[in-house]
Parts: sequence; structure tokens; C-alpha cells
Amino acid sequence: MALVGVAGSLVASPSHLIEFALLLVLLPGAQAQLHLISGTANPKGNAAYAFDFLRVTGDGGIEQVQSLTRPDVGVESVHVSFDLRKAVLLTKEPSRLVVVDFNQALIAKDCAVPPAPDVRSHITDWLVNVPIVGAMFEQHLAGEDLTKNAVQSMTLDSRVDCDRSFAISDAVDLKHIHTQFSRWPVSIDDNGVTTIRFVGRPIALDTIVPPALVRGLDLGWSLSGIMVNDSHLLVMAVSEKGAGEELLLVQRKRDRVWKRVRVNGAEGQMMRGFGRYLGIAEIRPRKSASDEMPGRAAWRTKESKRGPTSDEWFGPLGIPMGGQLLLAGVLHLWDSETERMYKIVTNQADSEIILVDNGLVYYRVADRLFSAPIEERNLGASKLLAAGEDIRDAHWAFMKRASNQP
Repeated sequence: MALVGVAGSLVASPSHLIEFALLLVLLPGAQAQLHLISGTANPKGNAAYAFDFLRVTGDGGIEQVQSLTRPDVGVESVHVSFDLRKAVLLTKEPSRLVVVDFNQALIAKDCAVPPAPDVRSHITDWLVNVPIVGAMFEQHLAGEDLTKNAVQSMTLDSRVDCDRSFAISDAVDLKHIHTQFSRWPVSIDDNGVTTIRFVGRPIALDTIVPPALVRGLDLGWSLSGIMVNDSHLLVMAVSEKGAGEELLLVQRKRDRVWKRVRVNGAEGQMMRGFGRYLGIAEIRPRKSASDEMPGRAAWRTKESKRGPTSDEWFGPLGIPMGGQLLLAGVLHLWDSETERMYKIVTNQADSEIILVDNGLVYYRVADRLFSAPIEERNLGASKLLAAGEDIRDAHWAFMKRASNQP
């Protein structure tokens, strides 16, 4: 039986620590199973954190089901796609790629990453979904002197064995970048042509932004970025000239309609795509040196096996955004079909939307997990699904349904 609780907000992590958790909830009276993925990716640090499957029992307890990676190795990066219904984890050395299948809620593929000729330094990585070819993980590798660069790819198709899954690819695949939580720098010219760069090489996206929509915007590399790109939405964050505040350029792909979307009072946004929905964490300017992000009393003060302390997570000066901007403890849910914006005030920086599914929004507030129904004008009353320290590292969720469910 779910308990009535209070509402919460979306958090996006700083780039050097990326947390996730896999949790299983059997929903009362339903065949659907809510899963979450648990651990912390730490690409720029030495600490290694575990990634585990967890299960929430009927009485609100939590059980560990399966480990996704070796806890002593740690994880470099994590990518989640609701379109592909997969999560992809790249471990640190010795590098492996682990693919989690949402339909089966299990590891579908686990491959050692082979060495690539003349390049070995990992720079960054991403997912692409290339027409005809299909979905792939790709990583930018560089030589010791950084003059040699290559893109190594692995198909996500679990029917292809590991020995035949890897190849050296063309960076032009970046035009098909597939992301539901990132910020990829782009440039947009006055004619609406959007360009990504790979080691100085411009790669134009197939989509053209209507020129009327880009008038009055600062469109340089440092000011514009792709936040979401999947089968439902293309979302780019841009800035108005002289205004400082970010707004979003959004293409709804089913009818190719473009919109400008503004989050009132937000200096910047961190977001995730959930099909037709965007989950947005509001960010505000730091007002003074003593100004802190809300909710510190509920933050974690000791490192756990799946993540660091909250101070390390956010940074002593309020990372993300270099300490000048703070997560406001407010999240927004935008529906691209109705163009309605829903607002949840949590007064807790350590909180986030983790899933939107079947008319419900699921979100975490510190160590508590909630759901709320999406109604015509507002969100309905929230329900507390689970609570405990294990919930704190839960940052992504998906539904596993019975085979006869859509």
C-alpha cells in the first residue's frame, strides 16, 4: 500500500560524477514493474562505486537483486534511452560495455572493449541511432600526443556477439546523436543550420531550425547545446542576446512543429527527455558567497558503496555551472503535446524526475521515492513509494511490463 507523501524536484549531476540506481517496485493492482538503476559514475576521479539492481518489497523494504559491474572497477559513463529501452554502462579499465535491456530487466550484453590501433585515451562517448545501421555506443579515442583521433563503436544489438560488435566508425554518425540527458555544444547559424564539431570538423544535423525562431538569440558554441534528441523531441538550450536567461528550442518530431519554451524564473535548466515530456530542474543565480542550495540538512554526509557525500556530489561552491548557479529545489514537467508546464516545489537540491510513464511522474527527493498522477491542469496528490538510503542513488527508472502489455 502506497503512503501519501510530499512533492519533490529534478536534479542533474555535475559532469564529474553521474549517479544512477536500478530498483524494482511491484505496483499494487498492476502488472507493470517499476525499475530503477543504483551507483555513481566517476570519470574524472579515482573512487569506484558499485552499480546494483535493487528490489523494493511489498512492505517498503529494499533488496539487492544483481550487480551490474565490479564495484572495485567503477564506471566511466552511463547512457539511458527510453526509445531504445536500454541503458549502457562503460566501466573504467579494464573497460567493458554493459547493456541493460528494459524489456527483460536484465543484462543483455557484456563485452570487453578491444584496443583500437594507435589510440587509447578516452575523451568522451555518446549513443547514436543511425538509419538502417541501428543503435550504437561510440567513444572518441585519442593517441598519446592527441594528434590521432578515432571513433570506436559497438552495436547495441544483443544478437550480435562481442567479437563482431566493435568497429572504427566515421564521426559523421554524430548527426544522429541519440540523447535524453546531455548538453552537446552546437552552433546555429542565421539560416537555422545546426552544427556539431568533432576535433574541429563541422558535422551538420539534418534538421533546420526555422530562421524566424533564431532571431535575437546568441548562437555561438559556448551558448547553445543539444539537450535531448530522440524519436519524440529535439531540444536545444539557447540564450537571448543580452538577457542572460536560457530558453529552449523544441522540435516535436511527429509533425515537425518548432516551439520556443521558457521556464519562468530559471537562469538555466538541466533536463531529461521522457518521450513527449521534458523533466526540467530549475537553476537560479547564486546571490552571495553564503547562498547555498536548499535541503542541506537531508544531504548525505558519509560516502556509501554507491556514491560520494552530497558535498562532493554538488561541490563546495554549488556545482553544477561552476558555482555561480544553484539548483533551486524546483522542477518542471513540460508536455510537448498540450504545451502545459507543471511545477513541483521541493526545496531540495538533491531531487529529480526519474520517469514519466502511463500518466504518472516518478521523482526522488533525497532518500524518498514518489509518484504523482498527471492531470489536465495540475499534478495530483503525490504518493510515497519507498524511503531509505538506497533510494538516494536512484536516478533513472523504467517500466518492465508483462509480455501481454503494450
